[in-house]
Amino acid sequence: MTGAPLLETRGLSKTFVSRTLRSRSSVRAVDDVSFAVLAGQAVGLVGESGSGKSTVARLIARLERPTAGQILLDGRDVIAAERHRASRAYRHQVQMIFQDPFSSLNPTHTVGYHLRRSVRIHGTAGDLTRDEAVQAVLRDVRLDSVPGIADRYPHELSGGQRQRVAIARALAARPALIVADEPTSMLDVSVRVGILNLLGSLREDRDIGLLLITHDLGSARYSTSHTLVMYAGRILESGPSSDLIAAPQHPYTKLLVGSVPRRGGVRAPVDEQASGAGQPAPAAGCPFAPRCPARLSQCDTVMPGQTWLAESRWVRCHLFGPGGSRPDPLQTGREVAH
Repeated sequence: MTGAPLLETRGLSKTFVSRTLRSRSSVRAVDDVSFAVLAGQAVGLVGESGSGKSTVARLIARLERPTAGQILLDGRDVIAAERHRASRAYRHQVQMIFQDPFSSLNPTHTVGYHLRRSVRIHGTAGDLTRDEAVQAVLRDVRLDSVPGIADRYPHELSGGQRQRVAIARALAARPALIVADEPTSMLDVSVRVGILNLLGSLREDRDIGLLLITHDLGSARYSTSHTLVMYAGRILESGPSSDLIAAPQHPYTKLLVGSVPRRGGVRAPVDEQASGAGQPAPAAGCPFAPRCPARLSQCDTVMPGQTWLAESRWVRCHLFGPGGSRPDPLQTGREVAH
């Protein structure tokens, strides 16, 4: 898949500041995040809770304003052009699906109201009436067979049906990009694959870009072509999903992959040194250093730069850069480029 990026972030950062009468504290939730999503491409952003994934999603959806950096849509810097709030044209192009389908839908309004409102605001009915447009988008998300679905309220639906309504609401705007923030984490295991398959088919049929935010490496491998691994606000590894999960390079990615349950209920062993959650991160340097089983002296003081391992594959780790050890190409499965 080639071509100019549909969406691109450059040096995206977000610092939250808390003030009281006596003190002021800040948390850097997102730090220098840069990546791109092409039209029709599915990109996964994975990491544990608190890594900054959802903040990235809210920044791209323009629900939060970045402290620094750029968001480019079709090459246009939307932060500079729309300084105070996102335009209707931007929200028409970029839609978000939230983690909890119940809280993201107004419980006092019907399914039909939610969908008609999206159609009306973005003017996407075309030659159809609004009710016909609602029925069309319900067909797209496989809900047209549910009797009287448009007249039902969110509490009258199952979790999977509510999430399909949320997808339909996003789809009614005819977006170019969908940001899906943990879209299956609140659902029963039995319906998760159906939601991921639905997002995949819509992406392919309509050439929609998809940014899938998830803590589940299995979902990333199943649903995306490219995966970004995030920890403490930083992207630490990036590459094709199948390659990255089959042969992780950063110690944090290895920890994530090693913690995934295996068939038979047996997990891969995880180094005890890597379990130091709660240790303070260094003021400078790699944020994973306090938990890293391969920690080097410079890890606490110098943030590693990107080291390209292959085309579309890079890692931020001193083990791969100047002063670190060169990985064995036989273990990475490809020649390592420096």
